[in-house]
Formats: sequence, structure tokens, C-alpha cells
Amino acid sequence: MKRNEKGQGLVEFAFILPILLMLLLGIVEGG
Repeated sequence: MKRNEKGQGLVEFAFILPILLMLLLGIVEGG
């Protein structure tokens, strides 16, 4: 499973980034 490591990482990053941003915004708004 070492076919497209960079692409997979990019997909995971793109998937996780919005969730992290929403969490950060929630903390800032609620804090």
C-alpha cells in the first residue's frame, strides 16, 4: 500500500483541515 503516499496524505489533510478549522472556530466563538 505504498502506491501514492503523497496523494493519500493530501486527501487526508484536505479531509481533516475543515474539521480542525471548525473545532478552532467553535473554541474561539465559545471561549
